[in-house]
Amino acid sequence: MKKVVATGCTLALLAGFGFVMAQEGMPPMPKPEPEHKWLDQFAGEWECDIEMTMDPSKPATKSKGTESMARFGDFWMVFDVKAEMMGMPFKGHGQIGYDPAKKKYCMTWIDTMGPNVIVSWGSVDATGKALVMEYDMDCDGKMTSMKDTSTIVDKDTRTMTSQMKTPDGKWFQHMSIKYKRKK
Repeated sequence: MKKVVATGCTLALLAGFGFVMAQEGMPPMPKPEPEHKWLDQFAGEWECDIEMTMDPSKPATKSKGTESMARFGDFWMVFDVKAEMMGMPFKGHGQIGYDPAKKKYCMTWIDTMGPNVIVSWGSVDATGKALVMEYDMDCDGKMTSMKDTSTIVDKDTRTMTSQMKTPDGKWFQHMSIKYKRKK
């Protein structure tokens, strides 16, 4: 019963808010852009094959994981990752959307391996298949430039590579993930 009353109150509040906006000449709510719709390709349940190394002279470690990504309203996608990284259980959570004012995609990310929030900005490449996101990340007390590229291979397959800029200014790919849609 409390849920019904709370839901009714929430709906009445939202209806009243919409009425006040209409009466006071407030601008209309924004509409989703094609860039928001582009993100729908990532929606679903995915199996992940992960390869990762922090040292280019050593072989990559391999692990498996899962990702669940879903639409959050018209503008955002939210996603959760579960895997094993470096022999430890790993969880990550993110959200991604498109900022029409900046004409850039924006993503935030948190995970169980660090205390920092990552905010990245990027765009879809000329092929329309790859989203390239760039950010700076604290690696052992030093800010390091990073670049993640998520590529749509087909409706059931995608990849992601993560690169870090080394002190000599070169890019080093430290992680790759192959995603297959769960059937």
